[in-house]
Amino acid sequence: MIKKITAVIIALCFGVLVAAAADAQTWRSFTTADGLAHNSVGPMLEDQDGNLWFGTEKGLSQFNGLFTTHLSGMRIDSLLESADSTIWAGTGRIGVLRYDGTAWDALTVLDGLPSDFVNALLEDRNGNLWFGTENGLSVYKPNYNPPLIEITNPQEQTVKTGKSSLFIEWRASDIETKSLLFQYKIDEEAWSKPTPANFMTTPPMNDGEHIFYVRAIDRDFNYSEPDTLTIIVDTIRPNVLIGSPTQGAIIGGTVKIMGGVTDSDLDEFQVEYAIGEAPSDGDFKLIRKSVHEVEFGSLAELNTQSLDETQYTIRVRATDKLGHTKDDTVTVTLDNTPPIAKLTAPQDGSRLTKQTEIIGEVSDKYLDGYVLEYTTDSNPNTALWRQIFKTPESLTETEISLNHPWEVPTITGTIFIRLTAIDAAGNTDMQMVSVEVPQALTKDKGGDASSSDGNARIYIPPRSLPGDTIITINRVSEQELQAYPDWKIAYDFEPYDLAFNQKPYKPATITLKYPSHLPEAGKTLAIYRFQKKEEDGIMMWVLAERLGGTFDSSNELSRPFKTITSATKRLGRFAVMQEKKPTLGEDAKIIQLTCQPRIFSPKGGGFDTRTAISFNLTKSARVTIKIYNRTGKLKQLLEENKEMPKGVNVVFWDGRDDEDNIVRSDLYIVTVTAEDATVVKTVAVSNR
Repeated sequence: MIKKITAVIIALCFGVLVAAAADAQTWRSFTTADGLAHNSVGPMLEDQDGNLWFGTEKGLSQFNGLFTTHLSGMRIDSLLESADSTIWAGTGRIGVLRYDGTAWDALTVLDGLPSDFVNALLEDRNGNLWFGTENGLSVYKPNYNPPLIEITNPQEQTVKTGKSSLFIEWRASDIETKSLLFQYKIDEEAWSKPTPANFMTTPPMNDGEHIFYVRAIDRDFNYSEPDTLTIIVDTIRPNVLIGSPTQGAIIGGTVKIMGGVTDSDLDEFQVEYAIGEAPSDGDFKLIRKSVHEVEFGSLAELNTQSLDETQYTIRVRATDKLGHTKDDTVTVTLDNTPPIAKLTAPQDGSRLTKQTEIIGEVSDKYLDGYVLEYTTDSNPNTALWRQIFKTPESLTETEISLNHPWEVPTITGTIFIRLTAIDAAGNTDMQMVSVEVPQALTKDKGGDASSSDGNARIYIPPRSLPGDTIITINRVSEQELQAYPDWKIAYDFEPYDLAFNQKPYKPATITLKYPSHLPEAGKTLAIYRFQKKEEDGIMMWVLAERLGGTFDSSNELSRPFKTITSATKRLGRFAVMQEKKPTLGEDAKIIQLTCQPRIFSPKGGGFDTRTAISFNLTKSARVTIKIYNRTGKLKQLLEENKEMPKGVNVVFWDGRDDEDNIVRSDLYIVTVTAEDATVVKTVAVSNR
């Protein structure tokens, strides 16, 4: 039975003619313009899948609706499809080429062919292949024994790497074939082109698990079973974070270093420190190391007590088992110097009225805050403290003068008051005083009141008070007395504005003790009363009256103190002052003390940079000029016992202290002393 011819193909010197059927009247021509390798066509073949193959002068064309060129540039003289679907092509110069659907391989005179010019191909019923060459006929018997292959580097079946690529080697063996080819792939990718190399470096792989496959191909296109390697790629460095202390923080004492270190294959992490902002690796000293992950918590503790106060870098360095390293660093400043908290008033042991002022100062280079508190509990160590005043949230000063009015709770007895300062490193300082709120004197009875040291006393006659009143007497601090050198001893009698009844006139009697070595030869003592007066927003003590007084003028020195007594119509500040026994024409006076301008700025900023202190002397004298802050602390000694002439004198102050530092913005007290006369003025410094 003759099979029906379904297509006619004619090879021509100018291409290929194809007809749909033997009796078709229409032919179609295919040339290089359609993708044919060359217009000179020789052998033709239809394979088992229906693909058409055309051997040309310049390559082999495969047609399945579109042309694909194989073996470009080679002359194809014969074609064959063997029973195993391998395409065989006889060439005019490199022997027989075979194609298994993925790659081409050659059999040449090196493999036993009589010649590399092959113009005939045949497969017999036993599967042997016959090659006709210009030098004779050759038979090829295929081998069906597959080769063996083994991955030799790395040796593990599963390898974890910290790099995205991996170098891999393998070895293979085959009984019949000496030179094998190899193909490889990663995961579900296509097999690579065959290569004789037995090694490769993988292309970059994503993090995760991958399977590498490699197989060997012998000369008969027998494929080995693939050998596999599981590759786990992990290029992610450890996660490292220092949460505390933060960058630029001020630290002190024992510092808890908080943060987190995580990695699925963490090897270890180290917590280290070094001096400076950018130290080298060799500068770091170990604080602690660990092999355990920390999600977030304590990484280490650093005791800084033995370290110098300077800048440090804290570093946490984590390393995983693949060698990845990651650091986190913070630069901090060490400060183990506590701040200064000082209460000037009330003093320890003093007595308070209902309305009082709390005066003090806090200072530190890294001052963070302060708080004023009080308690009425008998044991301050276990007491419940109540807040009087707390730092504002935005604190920028490093030195703060406190002047806080406080209304004392309606109680009598002992009250503890404390001032606590804290700096940015957590260092603290605290000063605590114990004060007393005495019983009120009644209007009808009057009575005695005294200072806690017993050196000042007042007697108030009955019905001299305007009402029941708490009277307190407190000694003026030594620091504050420095601003008033004429005062030998002074006490505050409060309330300052209290006046005794004048109808009938019933003055109070005050008694003050003074050191028994006073007065000096040729001098006498007197009690002076001073009252508060506001000048430029600051309360100043100004002279109200000279009371005089009767004092013990004996020369007995066995007693440490003597007394002076006088009468007064009002309360206030009372000072015992030493004065010359009057001698006609010897007293120098200071008049018309002025400071111009009253506000200036040492830094300029549109203000004058100094103030002129001018005063008029009634006669030539030795003059001392001092500058105090309003807590009574001496800031600058401008002149000391300098001879100055009668008339107007001028001395300039540039707003600097004795150490040539610009003072902070505030009000300052200027005292001018000529012989034994002192006058006081205020001036304001406003740094711009």
